[in-house]
Amino acid sequence: MMLRARYIAVALVGFFVLLRWYKTPRQFTASDFGPLEPLNSTLGFQHIFAINLPSRTDRRDVLTLAAALTGLNISFMDGVAGADVPDSVLPGNGKRPMGLTVGNKGSWRAHMNVLQRIVQENIITALILEDDADWDVRLKSQMRVFAAAARAFTQPLSSSSSGRTTSDWQPPSEATLAEVYRHSPPTSDPVTNIPISRLITMDLPDSHLSPYGDDWDVLWLGHCGTDFPEEHSATDRSDDPWTPPPLRVTIPDDPTVPSPKHLVPHPFALGDALKKETFTGSDDEDEEWVEGEDLRRRKRYAPHTRVVHAPRRAVCTQAYAVSQRGARRLLWRFGVGMGLTAGWDLVLRDWCDGVYSSSSASHSGSHHRRGEEEKVKRRESGDGEEVVGDGRPPVCVTVQPPLFSHHFGKGKASDISAAGGGFWNRKGELTPYIRLSVRLNLGRLVNGWEPREQWED
Repeated sequence: MMLRARYIAVALVGFFVLLRWYKTPRQFTASDFGPLEPLNSTLGFQHIFAINLPSRTDRRDVLTLAAALTGLNISFMDGVAGADVPDSVLPGNGKRPMGLTVGNKGSWRAHMNVLQRIVQENIITALILEDDADWDVRLKSQMRVFAAAARAFTQPLSSSSSGRTTSDWQPPSEATLAEVYRHSPPTSDPVTNIPISRLITMDLPDSHLSPYGDDWDVLWLGHCGTDFPEEHSATDRSDDPWTPPPLRVTIPDDPTVPSPKHLVPHPFALGDALKKETFTGSDDEDEEWVEGEDLRRRKRYAPHTRVVHAPRRAVCTQAYAVSQRGARRLLWRFGVGMGLTAGWDLVLRDWCDGVYSSSSASHSGSHHRRGEEEKVKRRESGDGEEVVGDGRPPVCVTVQPPLFSHHFGKGKASDISAAGGGFWNRKGELTPYIRLSVRLNLGRLVNGWEPREQWED
């Protein structure tokens, strides 16, 4: 009898061990995430360019050190002073619109020059940095995981791919997983969340042009805020390809993601979109929250979760990658095809949001924010030339929190403000979102010491 009871006890222990193993998510390492290219000196892109005004030698020195200490190969492109950009070279009618500052002109021309070089040299993919960008010392492993997640949005599925779902709708051969789930969501939730651990078991087709997928225009890797795509119920999902897909790929238990209270783009800013959907441990804060009169969102994410998704209302361009196709489209649209109506990051935001579609009649969503010049399919530019909308939706992918962020330097007031108001100006330094900041650890890294975390967890 005692022997039988012992066997039963052993069996019960084994059962609970297996149950615990089954319910415990597998801890994936960088080696699980596909191609090795994101670990090279250009993060899997053909080139990395950094825009820097020649007069800002201080920023070039810092960026050169930061790149060397993290094994990156960066090519500098000269920034452009706005005073050196005459209004006559602006696209459209050669007149500077009200609200477009001299600084906006210089920034626009500097980014156009980089796009011009990418097009001229037929560079397949390139990462573009601004010279105040900062990143985590673990950037390469972060980029490898991001590459695996991004392919849900950028890699066309094959007919045999396990990513397909059963539906009356038959996706075209070039459809990505994000497009499939737009038409045939696996659940009734208005948002489709796929953990990265599940995504890498779906056997998505290999990419050939870059480790980030074969069909994309912009990877928005460094920003100071972006929203998630608009939510729709499963029965009210839009088939409009210009509407950003609702798919989100989650990367849980990411040790490089700061705790929720640090998910802010600026010391005086309100919480960003990810913070608003992340559990904080506070009963009051974790209650369902309401924004406006009819938008209700649930807390969806545990702390230290990174989310890859299509951008909406993204701002700031600390870092973004373009494909050759994306560079050509952007150079035509903003260097040749239409007038410059706002700063570079804002027109890039509108482009990724589908503002410049070829058919405006089908876009009534509030996130398109069309100005008077964008409310028609075709418009006349100032010199009488007809300018058409984009013929196909842009493919843009972003990540929260961003992998690159703006560095607020010691003792200097930043020219960047954010929701909530205020400017950063104190004796210390700060890089939002980045736990093991390269810039904040330059001295330690140069001396061979271990880097220090910005915040205790």
